[in-house]
Amino acid sequence: MLLDRNKYKFRQDLGIWARPDYMGIPYSDGDAQEDLLLNIVQNTKDLSVSSSELRERCNDWVTTYHFSSLRSNLLRPLKSILQPGKKILEIGAGCGAITRFLGEEGADILALEGSLRRANIARTRTGGLDNVTVLSERFDDFECESKFDIVTLIGVLEYSNLFSDGSDSAIYMLNKIKKMLKPDGKLIIAIENQLGLKYFAGAAEDHLSLKMYGVEGRYTKQQPETFGHEILTQKLSAVGLKEVETLLPFPDYKLPVSVVTSRGANDSSFDASVFAAQSAHADLQLPNNLNFVLELAWPVVFKNKLGIPLSNSFLMVACAEPIASIDEDILAIHYGNERYTSFCKETVFRYADKNSITVNRSLLNLNQKPNDDNIDFELDGCEKYIKGTLLSTEFVKIVTTPGWKISQVAKFFFYYLECLEVCLNREDFHYGKIEQDTIIPDDYLDAIPSNIIIDEGNQPHYFEREWLAKNGLSVGALVFRSALSLLGKVSCFSIPEYGYDFTRGDFIRQLFEALSFVVDDEVLDNYLKLESDLHAYSIGSSERKINTWYPEHTLPGLSESNQLTESNIYKLNELHNAKNSAEKLAFERIDEINKLSDAKNYAEKLAFERIDEINKLNDAKISAENLAFARMAEINKLIDANEYVKNLLLKHSEEISLLSEAKDNAEKLLAERVRELDSLYEAKNSVEKLAIERLDELNELANVKESAEKLAIARMGEIDKLADAKNSVERLAIERMGEINKLSDAKDSVERLAIERMNELNKLVDEKDSVERLAIERMNELNKLANEKDSVEKLAIERIEEINKLSDAKNSAESLASQRFSEIKTLSDAKNYAEKLAFERLEEINKISDAKELAEKLAIERMDEIEKIKNELKLAKSGFLWKLSNIFKGKRI
Repeated sequence: MLLDRNKYKFRQDLGIWARPDYMGIPYSDGDAQEDLLLNIVQNTKDLSVSSSELRERCNDWVTTYHFSSLRSNLLRPLKSILQPGKKILEIGAGCGAITRFLGEEGADILALEGSLRRANIARTRTGGLDNVTVLSERFDDFECESKFDIVTLIGVLEYSNLFSDGSDSAIYMLNKIKKMLKPDGKLIIAIENQLGLKYFAGAAEDHLSLKMYGVEGRYTKQQPETFGHEILTQKLSAVGLKEVETLLPFPDYKLPVSVVTSRGANDSSFDASVFAAQSAHADLQLPNNLNFVLELAWPVVFKNKLGIPLSNSFLMVACAEPIASIDEDILAIHYGNERYTSFCKETVFRYADKNSITVNRSLLNLNQKPNDDNIDFELDGCEKYIKGTLLSTEFVKIVTTPGWKISQVAKFFFYYLECLEVCLNREDFHYGKIEQDTIIPDDYLDAIPSNIIIDEGNQPHYFEREWLAKNGLSVGALVFRSALSLLGKVSCFSIPEYGYDFTRGDFIRQLFEALSFVVDDEVLDNYLKLESDLHAYSIGSSERKINTWYPEHTLPGLSESNQLTESNIYKLNELHNAKNSAEKLAFERIDEINKLSDAKNYAEKLAFERIDEINKLNDAKISAENLAFARMAEINKLIDANEYVKNLLLKHSEEISLLSEAKDNAEKLLAERVRELDSLYEAKNSVEKLAIERLDELNELANVKESAEKLAIARMGEIDKLADAKNSVERLAIERMGEINKLSDAKDSVERLAIERMNELNKLVDEKDSVERLAIERMNELNKLANEKDSVEKLAIERIEEINKLSDAKNSAESLASQRFSEIKTLSDAKNYAEKLAFERLEEINKISDAKELAEKLAIERMDEIEKIKNELKLAKSGFLWKLSNIFKGKRI
């Protein structure tokens, strides 16, 4: 088991593992969306990566992201390191799209997902895969003693600010993951590039839905954050994962159709830009209006060796030691798996030797292809790589130039037909003139402009043919198919001279007219039927016929209303993301608030105690002040008395001496009262000083409160350690239980041995019974001899003496048999005694075994003696058989 069963318990209602008190994290695609996802997987029979049932449910961004088989293309190039026997930790399993692929590869998977509902969806999606365990837990709280061969972070590292601590949360997360890896373990990261080319073109930042937000580095500590290639490499190196292999998924890591290796991106003999340019339109998150044409910008980027730093996203494999994760000769891999399983393919571009590149195509599944009356499939397995420019690139240049005209498009299609004729002639197919109704070979159904490359010698080459039109293919049908294909490969058209409202129908009809082709509803319906047959056959569903080619739809980028819709969507996404971030932040702060509240209550309690002391001191100060005022009143009275005495002295000089003495006494008393007043003032000052000290103590208590908080945090760490120690004690107890079980097993083995010895004794008894039966059989044989009649009485009389001798021999044999029976009885008694001894003396089993062996030996000796008697009887029978034939009737021998 890859998780700690003492800490985590299985929740039967959700089918996942979690702590009993775990409530999940507030991360969601929305209640309605996730309820829909759960309902879909609960009511789908085929939950596999290539499920046609799930493919049919992909009708918006949410369902496509979670159910499309394109998700698995991200890790297909790394299948060699995802084999059975590997232990893989998937951090951030989401709704199980990648989990399902990893599980089908056969490795042991522990899928970690913070949201309980998403974990439930992931477990349901991986139904039937016993090698997959789903755990719902926050990454920061996750602990596991197991070390893993592989850890995956698919679309997770960018959220480290929200789910991890530390000044650099990404470093914190990576460092914790590094400790979970085996010494030769690998970390697989998939993440958007902060400096991806599509973000410069005007695509919004994926997590905050704001244009240029990541490019301008506006991230805050409380937001998801992506990184450029250099920063990512530095962070991985900082935690000891210095060996980094970078692959480039296009259009990005979410729904990739192609993966380019680092060697392929930088090899001047190989044009990797085609994978980025050809997949640009497949990015479902691109806005309708861009700052520039991605299909034309990518070739410039790769020519300047900027393919890696400007890739839309990265797939990185990091480890501490230099261990290859993918064949170094591979330059790129392209996947075609949004099809029926029999047609899903993988195209590998690789060096066959130092100077030549080959293109190898193979099926991902070996299922038998279905039969169809109109369409067939034959994979073109291997061919030599041709470097050049795709013919479709010229079309993109035309329609992304402001003010383009249909006459320019027609000129391109005339050139396309010329290229088509060159390819046909090269294969010995010659036509006087290629026209709309000209029938060309059935395997040219794939000869659309994106499958024709113009080499460096300006010669066209048709490649990657796989679909065949069984009932013939006209040039008109191929041009219609080519036009629809090209319309779908441009992410954003520039405004033509015809204005914003130029539709697909306008484009096709005006093109056919410019080519002098017949164009009416019947012709277009016939062409659409072929396209519909191909679509239904390729996805394996006769019910998925194409009923329209959407002629009324405006070309991408030409609808002004789309811009308003896009803006509203971005605002809604921004509000949704802000809501999720706020919920998550509030959830994480609840524990901190509770701890601070406890500390605040403790501090308030101490403060109230100190306030009581201060109040008591204040009361003492007031009492001292009242006493001082009383003493002051007495002093004032004495001063008045002194003045009275002076007045008396003026009136009564004769009493001066007496009054002088009274005055001295009064002054003395006054001095004493002054000293008392000074003492009271000192007492007052002491009280004030004591009050100040108490205030200092109150401040110190505030500091103690902060220390208490820190100490509480430290104690929490100690509690965690104690919990670990508790787990260790529990594990030790389990080990001791194991030893006790072993001792119990040893006891059971002793008991089984005793029973075996008893069985052996029973066998001896059975052998004794067999000896008894053998003796009886011999007696029966003697009886048969006695019952035989001899018709020759005379010969019997002459041989009577011999018969008497035989009778004596028989008596001797019976006596010997009786002796043997006695010995057998002795053996039976010994057996009974041994049984009794076995039950009473289990500890003397070895002695019983010796007794058994001795008994066996004795039994064998007795059997030998009985066999000798048998042989003697047989000899007597054979020697005298002819004499015994005349014995009297009823005579017994």
